[in-house]
Amino acid sequence: LRDRWPRRKARRLLAALALAPGGVGMAELIDLLEETSEHADAAVRTTVMSLRRVLEPELARGERSRFVVATGDGYGLAPDVRVDVQAFEGAIARARAALPADLPAALAAYQDALASYRGNLLAEPGFVGFFEGRRRLLQVAALEALRFLHAHYTAAGETAAAEATLRRAIELAPCEEDLYLALMRHLETAGQLERARQVYWDLRRALKAELGLSPSPTFEA
Repeated sequence: LRDRWPRRKARRLLAALALAPGGVGMAELIDLLEETSEHADAAVRTTVMSLRRVLEPELARGERSRFVVATGDGYGLAPDVRVDVQAFEGAIARARAALPADLPAALAAYQDALASYRGNLLAEPGFVGFFEGRRRLLQVAALEALRFLHAHYTAAGETAAAEATLRRAIELAPCEEDLYLALMRHLETAGQLERARQVYWDLRRALKAELGLSPSPTFEA
């Protein structure tokens, strides 16, 4: 869809609606879309029309949209629109509710959650500076699920699956030292010392590229 959107604000609008099941009010939309003119309301409505045209190219003027609907004082997505974020958060809630009494249920719920988590929320350049709080909360929950799965696979002797969970966690959080350390220890236990050393250098490169930093003294030790 991105190639069909000449307006970045339409993408930002869709993201905002997807993250707010109850809809988003006009005042909040004006702030989000950075509309500052005296005709800010009209500018938001124009962006809504642009989004609707992308989602429903055949939508006739005045016809009700199947996806983007008017709410009390703003707009939202239709109730039957499935959003991965909502599916992810629901599965995480089920997993947390199952712990510590029902580990199999928690395992299944965490697996369901990760099936809906396709990457950090709106991490592409066009969204930098927006949705930061929600992005971090979801990332933390995804790492929680991956750490749980890593512990489970390690206890079950499923070494390949255990390694895969750590590598996916590192993809989501490329500057988290504890994830690299866990992977290094995993590889060391498996007798793969050269691969463990490579993980160390992977962290050095990631910290330098992302933050301009070197590993902490604790990690170096």
